[in-house]
Amino acid sequence: MPIIMASATGGVDIEEVARENPEQILKKHVEPSIGLPDYVVRYLGKNLGLGDYLESFREIADQAYAIFRDCDASLVEINPLAVTPSGLLALDAKILLDEKAAFRHHDLFTQLRTEQRRLEKGTKTRAEQLAEERGITYVPLDGDVGMISDGAGTGMLTLDLIQDAGGRAANFCELGGLAGAESMRQALEVVHANPNVKVVLISLIGGLTRMDEMADGVVQYLEQHEKSVPLIIRMYGTQEEVGKAKLRAVGIETFEDLEAAVRAAVKLAKES
Repeated sequence: MPIIMASATGGVDIEEVARENPEQILKKHVEPSIGLPDYVVRYLGKNLGLGDYLESFREIADQAYAIFRDCDASLVEINPLAVTPSGLLALDAKILLDEKAAFRHHDLFTQLRTEQRRLEKGTKTRAEQLAEERGITYVPLDGDVGMISDGAGTGMLTLDLIQDAGGRAANFCELGGLAGAESMRQALEVVHANPNVKVVLISLIGGLTRMDEMADGVVQYLEQHEKSVPLIIRMYGTQEEVGKAKLRAVGIETFEDLEAAVRAAVKLAKES
């Protein structure tokens, strides 16, 4: 159930107030089927010392709640709310939207993403831009061993092993458990867009992911691009023999042991 909260103290230090003097923060639940009742607004306004501004406070509270409800927001925050000679004034505000409700607010989320891209233009690398365009999970790091995995757990383990072997990962990139050939091809393009990458380590353990499809993605990338840094591939799981055969046909031998694959990748990066 939504909660409306208010405090006459805190400002930028409201988190500290919540931790040290929680009694100074007023809280009331709001029943969505009823909305924001007058008595709740009066209670908050009077306890905030806004008895002379209840009508103005009511208007601001109603508008904030309407945004929260109509936009499927998870947070609408006004901080601070100032008393001025002309009445109450919201000096700053923050709204967090629930991405799970994006299908109900296509125009709003499209506008938000457009503004975010405009603000971030020039601050993202080519690899980050490609990953965002293609919906691929990609986090840039400061090393030279590019990394692609077919799951977050496998990816995190591989990052640790790269460090243990004396290497430094250039990125974290994971495709998820239902990835296919196209996802792999696109991920290779994303990772190769980082000029610091000297070798790409692909860490695969096929549960839901099919290794023959992963191999198809690698082959497609090699067919479409004249240059590639060395590829070290650890392949294990569903349809692995078919996948390995497809990679052997283009001159790539795979590893079954992840640690051996990591050591080979780190060695190549250091020798490049």
